[in-house]
Amino acid sequence: MHRYYCILNPLAGGVRSRRIIPKLQDVFTSDGIAPVISLTKCPGEAISLARHAAQQGFTNIIAIGGDGTVNEVVNGLASFDSKSVLGVIPAGSGNDFAQTLYSGKTSIEYVLRILVQDKIRTIDLGWIKSSDADGKIKEKYFANGVGIGLDAKVAFEAKKLKWLPNNIMYIAAALKTIVTYNSSYVSVYNQELIDSNKYLLIAVGNGKSAGGGFYLTPDADLSDGMYDVCLVKDISFTNILKIFPSVFKGRHGKFPEVKFIKTNELRVQSPEGLPIHVDGEILGLLENDIEIKLRHKALRVVAP
Repeated sequence: MHRYYCILNPLAGGVRSRRIIPKLQDVFTSDGIAPVISLTKCPGEAISLARHAAQQGFTNIIAIGGDGTVNEVVNGLASFDSKSVLGVIPAGSGNDFAQTLYSGKTSIEYVLRILVQDKIRTIDLGWIKSSDADGKIKEKYFANGVGIGLDAKVAFEAKKLKWLPNNIMYIAAALKTIVTYNSSYVSVYNQELIDSNKYLLIAVGNGKSAGGGFYLTPDADLSDGMYDVCLVKDISFTNILKIFPSVFKGRHGKFPEVKFIKTNELRVQSPEGLPIHVDGEILGLLENDIEIKLRHKALRVVAP
């Protein structure tokens, strides 16, 4: 028997998530489902709520919010090694994971019907560990992707612009960051050294996009056992502005400064320290050693 536990971030998308509750209850009730709904009170609480719900035998754990809320629920499930199924109702400022999961069909009505149909897929699960100059180690699971360098700094700046409309917030943050951001010298490895050079950004994609619609890894597949990695070398401000518009369509691969690789593991080292986002949430701003691995088809999700 299916038991549904919904974890809602009441601040997601300018409190837009709260307006979903009546629609969710109408659709679920009509299908004979009585979901439990919990509202988070602080960052990080969705991790413990998801873990507890899984331990209590809830079969379907639904994240209602943006990519950050999804990330917390994923970490709650992965830390318990749960067999519960993840459901996602996009309601945040960044809904990139849902965009990939639902192939761009993210209306609340459509998503709710998918969730009650309970069609289950297994997708890949990401894992990252990083350390800074003080030796502080951070570990996290992720569903959508990791950004290292410029795109992580954009995510950091976007958090300061929550008062802007979602479609403007990330663009404004990107334009602000591009002006001041300096590339860092990094060494990039998978099983062997790929390159040592100055890089503007390294985007590791399980999903296709990040940052509210930047298609840095447009060919990524959630279930293929590989990350798509986009590496952009140090380039001038003028060239950044030339490449920037193409990222919204995923066409930046035509530029010689952009390289793509596929791998199921990656290591990035930098003496300068690098900013990192994980599913849009800042992991650190000065990380020196970054290790990323993939667990193939380790996460069960409800999806068409």
